[in-house]
Amino acid sequence: MKFTDIPLSTHFGLKEAEPQSDYVLYLDESPALQNHLGQLHAAVLFGLVETSSAHFLQQVFQEIEEGLIPVIRKVDIKYSRPGKGRVFSKVNLIDSKEDILTRYKAKGRVSLVTEVYIENEEKESLVGAQVQWFFQQASA
Repeated sequence: MKFTDIPLSTHFGLKEAEPQSDYVLYLDESPALQNHLGQLHAAVLFGLVETSSAHFLQQVFQEIEEGLIPVIRKVDIKYSRPGKGRVFSKVNLIDSKEDILTRYKAKGRVSLVTEVYIENEEKESLVGAQVQWFFQQASA
């Protein structure tokens, strides 16, 4: 299942960005996603961070997806400014894909970290995060 198809993701209205863009996912502000100040709720932005990281990894590591149990271990997140309107996510791996695959194939498990950035339409930074994942092969 794609992470964007999870009920919470569809409730938030998360959508895949255009493939030719630098972005992974985006969402449009709606009254249901606002906090008491009329801005995107921090939980919604956190959800965009987590789902963007997961969706990105699902795309990058398609060859090992079957039999893989991915679990988030830790998230370090910093909110810089309020979210309004349409917001977009960008994701990068800290280590190279090749290094991660080598370690995974050698031991059947690996820790890895993604950097996730949330921007508004003006390309202003709203959120920066590091998401640490643990990948493990499912037992046969």
